[in-house]
This record gives sequence, structure tokens and C-alpha cells, in this order.
Amino acid sequence: MNNKILYLTATLLVLLIAFAINVSAAASMTVDIADIQDMARDSTQTVDVTVTNTGDDVLTNIILSVTNSDNTQIQTRFADDGIDPVNYSYYVIPTLNVEPPKTVKLTITTDEDATFKAYTVTVNAISSEILTPGISDSDDFEVEYRYCTLDDGYIDVTDVDIVDKQGEYLPGDKFTIQVDVENNDNDEHDVSIKAVLVKDNVEYPDTEEEIDKSFNLDDDEEKLNSEIELEIPDDAEDGEWYVYVKAFDEDDEDNCREYSVSFDVDRPTRGVNLKGLKTIPEKVECGSSIQVSGKIANIGEKDEDKIKVTYSDQFGNTKEKVFNSVDSGDDETFSFTNIAIPFNAKEGTSRIKIDVEYNYDDDDEVYDEVEHFEKFITIEGNCAKANGEIVEVKVTSPRIFKDESYNIQIYIKNTGNVKTKYNVTALNVDPKWSTFGGDATVELEAGSEGYATLTFTALEEGTKEVTIKVTYEGGEKTTKVPVTITPFVEPKSDSEKFVEELKANLLWVVIVAVLVILTIVLIVALALSGKKHKVAKVEENDKVKLKKK
Repeated sequence: MNNKILYLTATLLVLLIAFAINVSAAASMTVDIADIQDMARDSTQTVDVTVTNTGDDVLTNIILSVTNSDNTQIQTRFADDGIDPVNYSYYVIPTLNVEPPKTVKLTITTDEDATFKAYTVTVNAISSEILTPGISDSDDFEVEYRYCTLDDGYIDVTDVDIVDKQGEYLPGDKFTIQVDVENNDNDEHDVSIKAVLVKDNVEYPDTEEEIDKSFNLDDDEEKLNSEIELEIPDDAEDGEWYVYVKAFDEDDEDNCREYSVSFDVDRPTRGVNLKGLKTIPEKVECGSSIQVSGKIANIGEKDEDKIKVTYSDQFGNTKEKVFNSVDSGDDETFSFTNIAIPFNAKEGTSRIKIDVEYNYDDDDEVYDEVEHFEKFITIEGNCAKANGEIVEVKVTSPRIFKDESYNIQIYIKNTGNVKTKYNVTALNVDPKWSTFGGDATVELEAGSEGYATLTFTALEEGTKEVTIKVTYEGGEKTTKVPVTITPFVEPKSDSEKFVEELKANLLWVVIVAVLVILTIVLIVALALSGKKHKVAKVEENDKVKLKKK
């Protein structure tokens, strides 16, 4: 390095001596800087500086020098033919013929904290033959926000859209972007996609999001469509914001392309937002409890003296928390514990509500504004459940005649685990055949049985099917029962009934008569037999007495 400085110093002395002795009037040259592209922070760009001998004679000892408009933000250095930066701002061309021109490499490096603004780079040239100042060229460029360091390569972001884009967004709002990516190479590449929010050329902290997985793009112009959700910070200022998206090769991040879209943020004078509302557990059993937590953010321009958060649900639970002195852009965390879910809650989804009151009036001691938020929880397991079975259905009247009333009894068993009321009705009753007297209800304890009675009036002979429907909370059961209505017959007298009974039981009458006759004959026979025996006995006794005499 010292040798180079000595060489430059000697060269400058030679030029000054030469200038004092003789200056060639026919000598001339030009300096041209290639276009400098806009740059990102902490990046380097190399451009060509072309020196052309426009005179008739050979130029010697040409010295190039470079300056810039702010050497605290950017560094400009000439490079050797290997494009490796060297640590000085001069470059010497010993001789330069009329043809060809000489091309020198110039590197421009931006600081990692360089201000986002325009910069100017100037290259001056003198030689032994031309010492008049003013042979120079300048070019301007800007340091601007870049998501990709180089914004170049075979991966290309072809489009970025904000899904269902609104006219204006509030701090704390979430939105989704849709990203289209192409692979313009013939080889397969693993591609990652990232997105970040930018305001005034500055990445907003903690807003970067990345697609959870990489994608293989394996064909020329293979397209990829994906979505990323982003959240606007709670302290976001008014104005125009940008979403920057970049897609890059996972194995070579220099192959990176970016794309940006703008959106507007309108920060209210006063406002609150609820973030990260969650329940623990996510699924809750009946008879247990949950914890509900979240963050309340002050998204307004004004500080809030008080913010009150109130929890409520359909089971009558209420809890509240008051936060004092919540500054603009700040947030507070709340947590409500031991929120009971009753045993008789219904399985399924249930809504919980969070009301956030703010803009507190100290004089009236009231909140002038309120925002309402809600979330649905899943209740599942161990819940009181109504159920039932139709055990038996019977018609209580043995014979049903026209114009007479009759009953149907429905025996029900409560097979659930909670006391249940059952409503019993009849369907498909032909009004020309019977009239239905109305529904009946029965309430049964879990595991017990009971019955309900439905009353009807018979209008017309015939057999019909009646549909019995039992409904209860959360369910129903149905069954069918046949009912026959017989023609009406006038009542008979006692004698007619006796004759009919005899006719109906003629065989038994004959059998009984025969048995009676046989019994009489047997009695008579026995009586006659006894009398003969007695007469014989007397005669025998008389004979004995005569012999004794």
C-alpha cells in the first residue's frame, strides 16, 4: 500500500512538472460512468468507468479520482482488473492510445444504516497532457428498501394480491396476501417465500411471516400459488404501508426476487382491539371449567385512563378486569379463570362474549365507548343428555264402538342421565275415522318408567294405524299402533242373552244334561238295590224265628 501511495505521489509531481513545461493543445479525453442502479442498504455494486482518448496523440499518466456526495453513508473505490476492491480512490492508467478505450471497474458500497435518499458519484480525470479540471462524469442513485439483497435470479414473484382488500385498515387488523411464484430455470429448485410490512422504507419489527414449508418448482415456468397472513402492528401510524414479498432458492439466497403492494392505515383517535383470545382447554366437558385469556391493545392516538374488560356467556357467568393508564400503542393481558360450564349444558358450540369499554369519563364515571368481541367454544362430553325409549303402546279399550271414546297408553323409559319431560302426540289420524283429544306429557327421572294417555273418539268403523310420536329435548321416537272400530250393536234382553248363551254353549248343555240323567239313573238303581237287600234280610230273620219255635 505504501508503494502505491509513493507511486501516485510521484506521478502527480511528474504531471505538475510536465504541466509547467508543456501542455499539448491537441490532447483530449472523455470519462463515462455506466448507469448506477438504485441500491439496498449493506450492498455492493460494480459499474464500468470508460475513459476514451478523443485526441490525436497518446495520453500518459492518466489519473482517475472518485468522490461521492456522502462518504459517511457510502464508499466508492476503484477496483483492479479482478474487480476486487482496493483501499484508495485513485486509479492510474499509464498510457492510453486513441483506440481502444480503457474500462475501469468502480465499486460502490452502502452502509448497513445508510439513509434512504439520493446519492451522487463523480469520477474526475487528468493526464500529463491534460491538466485542466472539468473532465468528469457523474451519476445519481438512491438507497432504497430492498427485501432481496440483489433482486435477481431465476425465481420470480409474478404477482401479489391482498385478498379482499379494504380501503383502509386499522392497527391490529389482519389480512391475507396471495403470492404467485414462477421458476424460470430448467432445473428443480426448493423455494421459500417470506413477507414483511414496511413503512417509510423501514421493516416493521416482528411483522415478518414465512410460508411454513418450501415448494419444489421443477419445470420451466412452473407456477406456485400460496397465501400468507399478516398482522398490522397495534402502534401502526397513519399513512401508506407496503407488503414486501420475496421468493428465494433455499440453497442460494442470492437467487431472490421481490414484489411489493401498498395499503393504507388509518389510526383512530380512540380505539381498542382484542388479540389472541383463547380458551383452555379448547374443548370443555360439562361440569368442568375453562380459562379465557387475551390481550387488549390501545390502537388509538390517545392514551386511555381506564379500560374495562368484561366476560359473559349464556350460562350466566360474568367476570371483569379494569386496566388503568393504557398508553397509545400499548397492550394489556387479561385472564379469567374457573369459569364453570354446567352439567346440563348442551353439547356443541357455545358463544362467549368479551366487551371492552374505554374513553372513561372521570366526571360521570362512565365509559363512553365500547367494543364487542365474541368467540365460540366447543362443549363435548359428560353432559346432561335427554333420551328415551317407547317401551310399549296399547289400546286400553278391548272393543271400540262408533261414537265412543277410547284411550291409547304409551309406556316410556327415560334412558338418559337427566330428568326429562316427554311430549306425546298422535300423527296421521284420519278426522273422518277418529278425533284426537290432544297431546299429553309425562316427566320422568333418569332411569325410571311411566306412561302418557292419549284420548280419541271413534267416528267410523274400520282399522287404521295411528303414529305415536314422543319428543324430548334433543330427540324423538315414533311407533305405530293399529286401532279397530267395530259396528255398534243394540243391547239384548236377559232371556235373549240366555238363549244366545245356550246356543253358543249347546255342546256343554247336552253334556251336562247327559250327566244329570246318568246321575239320576245311578241314584235310582242304587236305591232299588238297597230295598231288595233289606227285604231279603227280613225274610231271613223270619225263617230263623220259626225254626226256634
